[in-house]
Amino acid sequence: MRNALIFFIAVLIVQFAEAQNVTEKDVVGKILIIKAPKGHSFNHLNFPRLNFIIKKRGIANYKSVYDNRVKITASEQLEDGNTRVYLKRTNGRKFFNYLPEVAANLELALQSGELVLYEP
Repeated sequence: MRNALIFFIAVLIVQFAEAQNVTEKDVVGKILIIKAPKGHSFNHLNFPRLNFIIKKRGIANYKSVYDNRVKITASEQLEDGNTRVYLKRTNGRKFFNYLPEVAANLELALQSGELVLYEP
């Protein structure tokens, strides 16, 4: 009886862990749109500062990323419960002509309006 109870608890733990992985996989592949930030710069999209963009000989203008469609290529769960996602442009070009991928905090970016779900 005791062994059956331990086995049952182990099966439940494995199923809960597997359920968390399924939700992370559901996010990958979704398409979002980058919108203009409320303030001067992006808070939840991890774009580099403009002086680093200039050093890499990129185009140092945040307006060049407004209204771009991006696709979620990977995601990971953070310790605070939020999800970090990695974004690539759907047209294949790089951000600022040098950055192929950018990271973002998904929940906070959606709440602040920096990212919006794309619905065709």
